[in-house]
Amino acid sequence: MYGVVDHTVYSEYLYTARVAFFDELASIVGYSMESMLQQNVTFATVNLHISFSGPLRRGERFYAESVLCEVKGASLKFEDRVVRLPNAPGEQEQLVCKADVRVAALAADSYKPTRISADVKEALHRYRCTTLAHT
Repeated sequence: MYGVVDHTVYSEYLYTARVAFFDELASIVGYSMESMLQQNVTFATVNLHISFSGPLRRGERFYAESVLCEVKGASLKFEDRVVRLPNAPGEQEQLVCKADVRVAALAADSYKPTRISADVKEALHRYRCTTLAHT
């Protein structure tokens, strides 16, 4: 409507980046979202704080990425960002927004908070502060 991506769309971009993080992690250590569901664990965003640095215009190329920064007993903290790709030779990538995201581990059968298993926590700790995937 205004020629720029609406602020509400960014949370979807960031969510997609977090899913890509788990997909990439699954290919490395074998813990996918599906395998965690089989262990009766799912995740839900409980806190999302987005800071915008500039607009992303419709049609511009960009990527979103997610970095796992903290692993606690029943939650994970991510630092996500959306970056605009250069439009012309000589231009540089530009940060569009960054987000601090806290997700809680929930029991898939009751949606009540649950602890992350020790083996999953250990695998996640190994990949803290690592960017695994761009979307």
